Amino acid sequence: DNTAFGFVFPYFNRKGQPKFFLYQHSFIPWNHSGSIENKERQDGIDYRTLEKMGFCTITEASIDSYLSLKNVEESITPKFDMHNREVYIGFDYSQFSDNTAFGFVFPYFNRKGQPKFFLYQHSFIPWNHSGSIENKERQDGIDYRTLEKMGFCTITEHKDGIINTDQVYQW
Repeated sequence: DNTAFGFVFPYFNRKGQPKFFLYQHSFIPWNHSGSIENKERQDGIDYRTLEKMGFCTITEASIDSYLSLKNVEESITPKFDMHNREVYIGFDYSQFSDNTAFGFVFPYFNRKGQPKFFLYQHSFIPWNHSGSIENKERQDGIDYRTLEKMGFCTITEHKDGIINTDQVYQW
């Protein structure tokens, strides 16, 4: 099983705020010799959608890349127990057209005693301004329903498509 947890950092939103994302995927090194479409078809993973959401970065492996494949591979944390740990929590709340999200930063020390951070994020997706989740997906170019099945987000269950505060609270 080559399932792994990893992080792509940094990603900055339109407001210039850093965003951190946890993603779970089957990590298979890729030499970028084929097209991204072929890689997606081969793996059955929509990497371009995940990139739009900030869950991964598609880059050519080269000397001047911001993150080398080796850096990404070395940042993967197979499992992390979040229970009974110090945590810093960020909360970005919106009701109508913008996503609501929690961000969690867990400081810890690795086996070598080096300070590290484990990052976890979850978004809540409204569709009120778009009229439906299908329209929101088309407008944003993101398959939110698939990402929800993968555990990366929660689509509102509110009948009017606004953020359901009960859903956020229960999560």
